[in-house]
Amino acid sequence: MAGMLRANGRIRDGEGMDRGSGEIGIWRNRNYRLIWSAASVSAFGTQITLLALPLLAAVTLHASPLEMGILAAAQNSAVPVFGLFAGCWPTAGGASR
Repeated sequence: MAGMLRANGRIRDGEGMDRGSGEIGIWRNRNYRLIWSAASVSAFGTQITLLALPLLAAVTLHASPLEMGILAAAQNSAVPVFGLFAGCWPTAGGASR
């Protein structure tokens, strides 16, 4: 059963979504809107940090080129270092079950 035509001319599918109401189905889901807005705010904050931290070090702290390089290395090394442990941890925990 693909859908039923309602009295107002809109098609209602089996999951309770009104097709033809002018609103895209996924945006009507409150949980999706919450996770999407949280991810957007997080990504925005990450980009601000990536811009502001080196700028703050250069302008306010008068960091040397060596210190700026160390700062850049520290910013970019967190993902590979913690990613190794984060990838191994579930694998090791799953083997013990």
